[in-house]
Amino acid sequence: MGGNAFAKKYNISRVDNKALESIDLKLKQMFAKDDQLEWAYVGNTEHVFNRDSLDTDTGDVDVIINMDKKILKAFLESRPEFVALKAIGNNVLTVYEGFYGNFYQVDFMTTKNVKLGKWLMKGNPYGCKGVMRNLFLCFIIKQKNNESIGNNKITYSIAFPGVFTKTELTLTNDNDVLTYRSNEILAPRAICIELGIIRRTSYYIPMTYEMTIDSYVDINLNSRSDIAKAEQQVDEFYTYIKSSHTYKQSQEEGDKAIEYYRNKIATRKALLTSVIPGWERA
Repeated sequence: MGGNAFAKKYNISRVDNKALESIDLKLKQMFAKDDQLEWAYVGNTEHVFNRDSLDTDTGDVDVIINMDKKILKAFLESRPEFVALKAIGNNVLTVYEGFYGNFYQVDFMTTKNVKLGKWLMKGNPYGCKGVMRNLFLCFIIKQKNNESIGNNKITYSIAFPGVFTKTELTLTNDNDVLTYRSNEILAPRAICIELGIIRRTSYYIPMTYEMTIDSYVDINLNSRSDIAKAEQQVDEFYTYIKSSHTYKQSQEEGDKAIEYYRNKIATRKALLTSVIPGWERA
């Protein structure tokens, strides 16, 4: 997550399975006394730890944890293994000194809900990276917020690693607020329903970018006008991606995500054409 936050001062080593197992043992010892505490590995770290990825190491260790940031920072500062810390946003980035004097970056992301955070920060070792799905979620939120007009407005916001908020406003004709209600939504399924990614009757929760795009296209593209709107939307999404830090780091990743989206729309269009005679001319 933090990339090379400490590279100027420390020679940060990549984290292989052996090093991660050692760090895991230490973290379990550190946090064992708190029964209410939840924490988990996320992103590529989860896959390297579970050995279900082609990758055998990772640049840093990403941990999500339901602890107040100030309390966490103070606790880590009291531990001799953590030789450097930086608090950024809701996160605490650290340098962990392991065996043989090796230094590893271990990043802690604080959140109220670890289950939601694990879903939002889910990695994908075999396809588009998890950040591409999150960019798509942000893009859909932006579109929905822009489309929410009139006296009754519903807007959404998302903050990683684990906060999704729905705000409902009732306004007068002069834009004075009559009623205001804001709720945090903590269930991944409920978030997907709100954003139109799955149907209300569905219990399917897409875990990757590809699964999210598949579900979104399949339930929202059912007419020629839907296809035309989606073909415009994918161009807008591409523009949105290009403005992100992720695209600047890896243009190839962004281009791959857009290609998948375009291909999915084309496949859906071909399917509708084949099952509805004269569909394209309607």
